[in-house]
Amino acid sequence: MTAKALLVDFGGVLTTSIVGALRAFEEREGLPKGLIFEVLAEAYVDHEGVHPISRLERGEITGDEFDAAIMAEMRARGHQSDITTLYRGMLSGLGSDPAMWAVVHRARAAGIRTALLSNSWGDDLAYPREQLDAAFDIIVISGEVSLRKPDRAIYLHTAVAVGVDPIDCAFVDDLQRNVDGAVATGMFGVHHRDAATTAAELEGFLAVDLTGTVTP
Repeated sequence: MTAKALLVDFGGVLTTSIVGALRAFEEREGLPKGLIFEVLAEAYVDHEGVHPISRLERGEITGDEFDAAIMAEMRARGHQSDITTLYRGMLSGLGSDPAMWAVVHRARAAGIRTALLSNSWGDDLAYPREQLDAAFDIIVISGEVSLRKPDRAIYLHTAVAVGVDPIDCAFVDDLQRNVDGAVATGMFGVHHRDAATTAAELEGFLAVDLTGTVTP
C-alpha cells in the first residue's frame, strides 16, 4: 500500500477563524470596520511577494518592521492610530479547534504521516510546540524555511520532509489560494470550513476512519 500523508495549516484550521479574530481586533482597537481587511487584502494579489505579509511570512522582516509598514498603509488611508505590537494583536483572539486536532490525531493513529504547513507571522507567533509535536511527524513553518504558501516550492519541500509523494498527500487550508497551490503540485486539496466537512472529504482520499476515538 502506498504511504499517504496529511498536511494541515495552523491558523484558521487548527484554530478558530482568523477572520473572526481580525474583526474582534478592529473592534477592540476602535478601528474603522474593514480597515484591516482592506490593508491585508493586498497581500493576496501580491504576485511579486513584496507585501509586508509576504516578507514577514518568509522571515525577511521582523514583526516590528511589519508593524511599521502596516501602520504606514493605515495612515495612508487616513487612520492615525498608533497601535503597538500590531502583528501580535491581530491574531491574539485565536482559540484552538479541538475537533480538527482530533482529526489529525485520528489520521496519525491510523498510520497516515502528518505534517504541519503554516505561514508564520513572525517568531513571536505562539505555536503550541508541545501539542504540535504530539500530533505531527513534521513541522514546516514558512519563516524557518524562507518559503511561503502558495509558492510551489514549500509544498514540495514538505512532501519531501514527510517522505510521501505529492500525489499521495492531502492538504487542508482555510484559504482557497493556498489549496490551489497544493493542488497544482498534484496534492489532494481540501478548503477547510469546519472539522466535520473536512474529515468527510479526507476520509475518501486517505481511506481511514476519522470519526473514531483517539487519545492524543
